[in-house]
Amino acid sequence: MAEKSRPLKEICQHQPGKYLARSAYENGPYKVFGSNSEMGYHSEPLYPGPMIVLARIGANAGALRYSNEPAWINNNASALIPDLAVDPRWLYYKLSTMSLEQYRAGTSQPFITLEALMSAPVDIPDRNTQVAIAGILGALDDKIELNRRMNATLEAMARALFQSWFVDFDPVHAKAEGRQPVGMDAETAALFPDSFEGSALGPIPQGWAHIDLSAVADVSSGKRPSAQYEYQTPSASVPIFGGAGQTGWTDTALIYEPVILTGRVGTLGRVLRTEGPIWPSDNTLVVQPKALWINQLYFALQNVDLVSLNRGSSQPMITQHDIRSQLIVAADSPVSLQFEALVAPFVELQTVLNANIERLAYVRQALLPRLLSGELRLGDVAA
Repeated sequence: MAEKSRPLKEICQHQPGKYLARSAYENGPYKVFGSNSEMGYHSEPLYPGPMIVLARIGANAGALRYSNEPAWINNNASALIPDLAVDPRWLYYKLSTMSLEQYRAGTSQPFITLEALMSAPVDIPDRNTQVAIAGILGALDDKIELNRRMNATLEAMARALFQSWFVDFDPVHAKAEGRQPVGMDAETAALFPDSFEGSALGPIPQGWAHIDLSAVADVSSGKRPSAQYEYQTPSASVPIFGGAGQTGWTDTALIYEPVILTGRVGTLGRVLRTEGPIWPSDNTLVVQPKALWINQLYFALQNVDLVSLNRGSSQPMITQHDIRSQLIVAADSPVSLQFEALVAPFVELQTVLNANIERLAYVRQALLPRLLSGELRLGDVAA
């Protein structure tokens, strides 16, 4: 695999991102990328694809994403648009092996020094080799993305059911009006009351209540793991979770059962449901159900404006008390149990899909540096 070395600026263009107000995010067809990856959607793109999205400013400076489609890039990121002679996806994989963190500067607010980055030498194989490597790694990434999209669809279906039952009270409204609840069998409909009663937060179904979350769940803080690794290995196979999602891997689990996580310090607002075994980091709050309520609790917490609970100034923060004192709707036990039973197959399939994602990501990570360095020949992979 004969290669030649050229500066990055000779094989791709650097295009800066552009500020986009949060109010401009909408349900358009084009993704908005920032330093924290996908941030939403917009009605028009800033640049056409394919392109490599570079996180330019912030804690993730140096992180990369690949977009084969037009997208908007905000002012904390940049677009690297390869020349026609270079396969775009191959260049994305190549750059991901080059430790772009070495081009960081700044302390409180890291940023990528673009002049140094664009002058970095890139070893380039022939075009056929580029396409072949991109095809192998791209197929794995495409399968991972498909699994993630299926997960998102399952999540949306379960959330819609929660919204109907526990927020909009659709079955109760239907029965109060003498109608059969839409899409519901008679046995399930019989579990719901046919009238409402008053509560401190407004009308709720007869016999239901608003209760503190502490009545149905324990809340604690995560801990800092003794060791943390960027990639999964046979000895480090326990995922570490922070307030925004998985942050790495470690070799020991802190929690083995399904729990709900949300940010305690730093990143606030996201709610995660995890199956275990896991290690929740010290910037998370861990919500452990006392009863068979985990999915109902998960969606109930998603409906709480957690960002508004911020007690910090320079560093956003939520306390255990803040979460324990949140009021949620408590339905009759048969209704809650039926909800759990209905969404359980969705969660089980999501667990399978997540396991597939982990396996595919492990294979991808093992192949990527070896293919890009030439240590692993394409013929060996094809065989």
